[in-house]
Amino acid sequence: MGAEADVAERPQQGGEKKQAMKEFAKAESMMQMAIILPASTVLGWLLGAAIDRWLKTDWVYIAGIVVGAVGLCRYTAWRRST
Repeated sequence: MGAEADVAERPQQGGEKKQAMKEFAKAESMMQMAIILPASTVLGWLLGAAIDRWLKTDWVYIAGIVVGAVGLCRYTAWRRST
């Protein structure tokens, strides 16, 4: 009787394991976004500021921030499609 109960529980344990792995994958994806969001905007800002210094302007850094945010949106759309 004990072996039968053990066998009956195995599929549930496998299902729970798969569900836990899905949760870990979801958490990993959210952590990636939490890192990529500020990194992309800061990188765009730094590149824009460097171009501002090179061209002696004072507005390109704003375009850099926008380009970084657009890059993030494209990356997010790409991640969701794969």
